[in-house]
Amino acid sequence: MSSLNILIGADSFRKIRENACCYVDKTLFLEEFLTTVPPEVSLITRPRRFGKTLLLTMLQEFFDIHAQDRKLFEGIAITKNQALCSAWMH
Repeated sequence: MSSLNILIGADSFRKIRENACCYVDKTLFLEEFLTTVPPEVSLITRPRRFGKTLLLTMLQEFFDIHAQDRKLFEGIAITKNQALCSAWMH
C-alpha cells in the first residue's frame, strides 16, 4: 500500500502539482466557467478552509500569460479539452 503525499494547509496550485501531492481535481470548473454565458460579475463563495485560494491560484496558473509551463496541467481533466486549452491557457 502506498502512502498519499498530502500537504496540509497548502494553498498554491503550483506547489501541490510540482511536489506530486494529492490533489482533488477541480479544473473542470474552468471549462464550465469559460463555456457558459459570461455574467457581469463572478462571485465564488465557499465555506472556510474549502479551497478558495487553491482554486484561484489554479486559475492564475491557467491564465498567466508569462508562465509557459503546461506541465502543471498534465494528466488532469482540463487537458482533455484541447480546444479550450489552446484558446485560453497562457
